[in-house]
Order: sequence, then C-alpha cells, then structure tokens
Amino acid sequence: SNSHVPQPMLLSNSLRNAQWLSQQRQGRGSLVVANSDYVAVLGRRSFAVHDTVTGRVRWSKERLPNNARVYGTDDLVFVLPEDAGKASAFSALDGRPVEAANLSTLLQSSIRVLPEGLVIAESKAARSLLGLSRGTTVLRLYDPLTQRDHWSVECPSGTYLSLMEDDYLAALEPDGQLKLLDLQTGRRQTMQGVTEEDLKSKSELRVLSDHDNLYLIVNQRTRSRSY
Repeated sequence: SNSHVPQPMLLSNSLRNAQWLSQQRQGRGSLVVANSDYVAVLGRRSFAVHDTVTGRVRWSKERLPNNARVYGTDDLVFVLPEDAGKASAFSALDGRPVEAANLSTLLQSSIRVLPEGLVIAESKAARSLLGLSRGTTVLRLYDPLTQRDHWSVECPSGTYLSLMEDDYLAALEPDGQLKLLDLQTGRRQTMQGVTEEDLKSKSELRVLSDHDNLYLIVNQRTRSRSY
C-alpha cells in the first residue's frame, strides 16, 4: 500500500507531469476500469466492456494503438495512445464514439480519473491592481460529458501537492497550512501545518498517511523534521 510510503509533494506543474495519466501504471492487470455499472478488461491491443449485473459483454474495441491506456468514468471510456493528441472517448453504455471538447488537453491536465470525471490540475495567472502577476493553482473535478465542474478549488501559487490513496490530495500552502482535499466532494480539511520559517530551508517535502493520521516530512538542508 502506497499510503505507508512517503509520497513526494510537488508544485502543480511537476505533479501534473509526474501524475499525467500516460505515466500512471495500471496495476490491476487486465482489469483497467471497475465501477458499479461496468468493468473494462484489457486484452492484447483490445478491450471489452462487461455489464456488472449480467456479466455480459456490452461492447468491445479491437486494434488499439500500441501501448494505449484505457480509463473510464461512469459514463465514458477513454483510450489514450502514446500520441495523446489522438485520444478518444466512447459511451460506456454502447461504445458509440463521443465528441468530448478539448479531450486531449483535458487528459494531459488530469492527475486522476474518478467515476464522476477527471481531476484536473491547472496553473493560472491573475493580474493584481498593480499589474503584477499572481498565480493560483486550480484543482477541479470535470465531467467531459456535461462539460461542467462538479467542484473547483483554488490554492495559492507555490502550493505543494501530493496524491494520496482513497481519492485524497494533500496540499501544503506557502504559509505552512496543510490541507487535505477530498477529490470526490472538493471538501478541504485543515490539518496541523508548519511555519513559514520551517519551509525556508526545505530541500524536500513528503507526506504519508495511516488509518488515523497524516504525516508531513520536511527534509531540510541540515536536518529532517516530521510533524
């Protein structure tokens, strides 16, 4: 279980690059999507979508591109080839192609797929009254079918992020506040953090969890401190 292995905390751009869907291992063997409505089983350059109630094959797709990945929400199944610009979406019900606006860009900005949609991490710049750029990190759960956000939250620029198990994300803001974001609901819980002084000489940030607690590890240039 990765929850007991300290996970690195990264800035949003680095997290997106590290956790982009094409980089994620599909570690469940041939079972690549599983939810209450259907399961998708990967074959050799093919996959089949089975109804979870009857076990019957709803539809299948052959001749997948080499090394293509398959992901799915409750409503859509995505095929993500190595050439991400050629990503495609299909109805989970009957396999018909679905036009999803900006699908390739959305998948490249996604850090996790949930039954409700894509968890997207984006960096956005804003202009202050003095004309200075003040960026924010926007996290949102987006449904490509309805083209609407289930939720959206903003974090200050310079926030460090780490994906956790059970669909949570840890966020350490520049002022030392540590927050735990529920990726299904968008709710944030403020945890015990650290001081800005503790972060000034950091060389690395890591976080891990058990059943009861979230642990922040601040590796500093001269010493390591845990909270």
